[in-house]
Amino acid sequence: MCSSDLGAYLLDGDDRKHERLVMLVDLMQDFDIVLLNEVWACKWSLSTHRHFVAQAIKSGFNVVSDPVGALSNTGNMILSRMPLQDATSMVYKSTAGWQSFVSNGVLHATTRMPDGVLLHLFTTHLQCTTAPPTKTVDAEEVSTEARVLNMVEAGTESVRQRQLLELKAFMDRTICLEDDTWLLAGDLNIEGGSAEYYEMVALFGREDRKSTRLNSSH
Repeated sequence: MCSSDLGAYLLDGDDRKHERLVMLVDLMQDFDIVLLNEVWACKWSLSTHRHFVAQAIKSGFNVVSDPVGALSNTGNMILSRMPLQDATSMVYKSTAGWQSFVSNGVLHATTRMPDGVLLHLFTTHLQCTTAPPTKTVDAEEVSTEARVLNMVEAGTESVRQRQLLELKAFMDRTICLEDDTWLLAGDLNIEGGSAEYYEMVALFGREDRKSTRLNSSH
């Protein structure tokens, strides 16, 4: 979101969600499989979620998302031009801070590739760490904001580690990681190249790979 958009949102409360979802549908046209996060279905805004799903289906996608809980669902969504089957989901038990009010979890479905291979799709959203403020503030304000961030985000990395263990257990119950064909993507909130990243790689037993564009015409 650019600064002018942010200014407009602060003034009129319009986050341009409708326009952005139209742009997202346009961006998806070049792909056969799309794994999304933060497309929340909330009880007070189900019409927006349903409208996006309807537009995706109209564009030739099959769509699965997880059920709405007390406030929302996890915001995970799987879209595929090939049929989707065996959809399952899980909400993580591990959480902390303000994100305790938001359901983070994993969504799974299968699809059959044009060459006959059964592909397992997983999309997930892990606990995030809010970036520190970038504005210029005096020393007292920095100290105050740092204390607030520490209180709000205490244990964030350990929460993600526990969520990753929950994710691994979910995948182990669903597939054989060594033998099945699978794709895991999502908003992991883990910095590439960090110690936390390599711990995740070791947990799942393989490096990430550059995504391959799948063309339905092939």
